[in-house]
Amino acid sequence: MLTDIIPATQRAKVYIVFAVIAAGFGTVQVVYLTTSTPQPMWLTVALALIAYVGTSMGALAKANVPMQDPQAAPVSPSTTVQGGVTTFDPGDGSPTTTTLS
Repeated sequence: MLTDIIPATQRAKVYIVFAVIAAGFGTVQVVYLTTSTPQPMWLTVALALIAYVGTSMGALAKANVPMQDPQAAPVSPSTTVQGGVTTFDPGDGSPTTTTLS
């Protein structure tokens, strides 16, 4: 993993700074587009660099995401009856259903 390149606390700060800078350049581009003013070359270059650097940052972030345990126990369905209302939870993340008993 790439965890030794940048410690987690510093990575979080880098991601925040990058997001603020990207949002700033995006806002400037929106201003140029909505005012029908020609976009300057420096903004075009800056947006291209943001996209290029963002790919590297995304790869670093992905490399530092903990792997999920593939052997996680499945959740079984459950039915609850309370006060004349029956609630069924399929246990697979889909919505529960509620009926009157």
